[in-house]
Amino acid sequence: MPRYCRDSFDKVSMHKTIKNSHGFFKKNSEKSPTPKSVIIRKKESEITTQLEKIKESEENGHATRLVQRQNRLAVINDDLKQIAIKAEKIKEQIEKTGEPRQRADRDFRKQLIMTVRTLILENCLMIFWNLLTKGAEINMGVDSLIEVLFNRTGSYIETSSKIVYWVTTKGLSVPYREKINKLAEAFNAMELNRQGKPVQLKIRGAPA
Repeated sequence: MPRYCRDSFDKVSMHKTIKNSHGFFKKNSEKSPTPKSVIIRKKESEITTQLEKIKESEENGHATRLVQRQNRLAVINDDLKQIAIKAEKIKEQIEKTGEPRQRADRDFRKQLIMTVRTLILENCLMIFWNLLTKGAEINMGVDSLIEVLFNRTGSYIETSSKIVYWVTTKGLSVPYREKINKLAEAFNAMELNRQGKPVQLKIRGAPA
């Protein structure tokens, strides 16, 4: 499988997994209680048990145990209030932020577009590199091609009939000057045009 196809397939699969995961958690969250509700119910159960113990102490006339159990009930009530406050704050934050799936989908689409665009540009550069080096009959990597041909000083001239790019050979060794001349010949042989005007590449030698 080509690299760009494999990358896109992996991202689409990941996207489906994310969507399925959101659906799974949403579905199960409707069936099962949240951890906060479990804690609240547990505290409410403790309050019921503690009230029964207080009633028992009152009926048996255990004054000391009655005070201890009343104090314990006050602590449980306070814990329940704090838990309820925290649960309410979390609920408000969830309502403000909304569903995370929409944000994840939007970020995924943006990331996928950027990835595809980068792959298209990379593939176009590779096609241009292959055509140019084969036409010039020289062996040169993409990095060397960019450094020798594109990362150079020069000038741009556009007339009513053509577009000319002048590139200098300043700083290049003799072998690389020969290569850049061959590249220019191969470039011009491709007969590229922009907006109906032929594009030419000309080499300007470094001043003596």
